[in-house]
Amino acid sequence: MKIPEGTLDFYFITNRRLSKKPVIETVIDAIKGGAKIVQYREKDLPLPEIIQQAHSIAELCRKEGVLFIVNDHVDVAVSVDADGLHVGQGDTPYPIARDAMGEGKIVGVSARNPGEALRAAKIGADYVGLGPIFPTETKRDAGWAVGANAISEVKKRNAEIPVVAIGGITLENCTEAIMAGADGVAAISDVVGNEDIAGRVAEFKRRIAEAKASR
Repeated sequence: MKIPEGTLDFYFITNRRLSKKPVIETVIDAIKGGAKIVQYREKDLPLPEIIQQAHSIAELCRKEGVLFIVNDHVDVAVSVDADGLHVGQGDTPYPIARDAMGEGKIVGVSARNPGEALRAAKIGADYVGLGPIFPTETKRDAGWAVGANAISEVKKRNAEIPVVAIGGITLENCTEAIMAGADGVAAISDVVGNEDIAGRVAEFKRRIAEAKASR
């Protein structure tokens, strides 16, 4: 599925452990700030609670015209009629995810390096989340970083695949990721841990737009 232009500029991902507010409130704030895509990422809540939260966020996103993506949980994505699914290298394999979601839905894939990103693009991923670009503590296994040059390498070899830079992204370094060729960025701790989520998202979008205009 072709993702509408500008949707990936700022890719909002939930994280209840880092947030000062309930998950649904962080999504409301992110949308107020201009986010056009929301990924619900929850690994360790009981399934009924995950489904309930996903359903509430899906309804909100539909009302606001925002794309809603579920991380990893194929069954949840299907049950709430999400716009898409995001899978990691150790999650549901892309072919199974695609079969479950159907051709009319979005399926994105995490990539830890340019090779994984290019393989994901080759098998049909609608976008790749590449990273960690910078060091981050959000993921326990992501103390290393591939650097912004990894974005440039992917784009040089496949200019068509949308790339979302993730991992250690902040207001201070998001411009570097965009200038390297990223279509958008996903900042988690720098946004959900902020008191003013809407303002933070808006500022990310402003800096991303400026960087894109100058590259």
